[in-house]
Amino acid sequence: MMNITEMPTVTILETERLLLKEVTPEFHDFIFQNWSDEEIMNYMGFFEMANYLVEREKNKQRLVNYNISFRNFIMKAKATHEVLGRIGFHIWYVHHNRAEIGYGMLQEEYKGKGYMTEALKPVLEYGFDVLHLNRVEAFIGSQNTPSIKLVERFGFVKEGLLREHYCKNNVYEDSACYSLLKSEFETWRHNR
Repeated sequence: MMNITEMPTVTILETERLLLKEVTPEFHDFIFQNWSDEEIMNYMGFFEMANYLVEREKNKQRLVNYNISFRNFIMKAKATHEVLGRIGFHIWYVHHNRAEIGYGMLQEEYKGKGYMTEALKPVLEYGFDVLHLNRVEAFIGSQNTPSIKLVERFGFVKEGLLREHYCKNNVYEDSACYSLLKSEFETWRHNR
C-alpha cells in the first residue's frame, strides 16, 4: 500500500481531454518498492501481466545512470481516468540537453482520435521549457505513416534513415530519424 507522505512529487500536464501524469526515475522506484503488483498495473495501464513483468525487470536493471535519465507521462482520459497510452522522453541525455521522444497508445481503439497530437504539444513544451532540452529526436519505423505525420505536424525535420536500427519480433527494421531543435519549436509555437 502506498505511503502518500513519501511519494515523490508528480507533475501533471493537462489538456482539453487528457491528464498527463509524469513518471520520473524516483517515482518509478517508489511505486515498485511500495505498491502492490495490482496497484502498479492499474496506475500504469498494464492490461497483461507480461507487460508489467517487463516494466518490473526494467526497474530492477536500473533505468538511469550518471548521463542518461527519462521523463515519461502516462496519458489518462480526463472524463474516465482510463489509461490511454504513454508519451515522453524515454532516453534523456542530461548533459547534452537532448532526448529521444517515444509514444504509443495502449489499445487500437484509442488510435485516430487525436489524443497523441493533443499530448505532444505540452510534452514538447515541458521538454524545452522545464528540462531545458535543445534537441528532441524521434526514431520512427519508416512505414509508420501516422507517426511520421504527427512529428512533421510539430515541425520535426527528417535527417535520414537508420538501417536495421530497431529489432521487433526478431526482425530488424529501419528507422526514419527526425529531430526538432528548441529554436525550431519556438518558431513553430510562435506561429500557432
